[in-house]
Amino acid sequence: MNAPDQPKVLIVDDDKTNLRLLSDIIRSEAKVILALSGEQALKKTVEFKPDLILLDLIMPEMDGYKVLEKLKQATDTCHIPVVCVSGVEEDDEMEKALQLGACDYVKKPFHFEHVKEQIQQHLRRLSQH
Repeated sequence: MNAPDQPKVLIVDDDKTNLRLLSDIIRSEAKVILALSGEQALKKTVEFKPDLILLDLIMPEMDGYKVLEKLKQATDTCHIPVVCVSGVEEDDEMEKALQLGACDYVKKPFHFEHVKEQIQQHLRRLSQH
């Protein structure tokens, strides 16, 4: 059972396996909200006001870059930290995400302990504010 004061984390990925893996990693740390597309991500961000977003960059229709851009342009969502998640290895892709406003970058395939530690660090920063 999640405590009412637990942070909310929105996980956005078009792959249900990745959603499950990331959800399993952070379920004990936060209330998890899932989205399978960029459109869903934008709607759920407004509806649930997550404290942190884990955002896949490569998705059909609206990719993570476009979602990130929209989140950072809107006054009610621009403050939400976004950690980009991607299997793209190129440094320029990571740089692009950071320039658009991402606060961190997680590479696929996931290394369970590394991802958990990264997310815990972001959640600790949130609790200090």
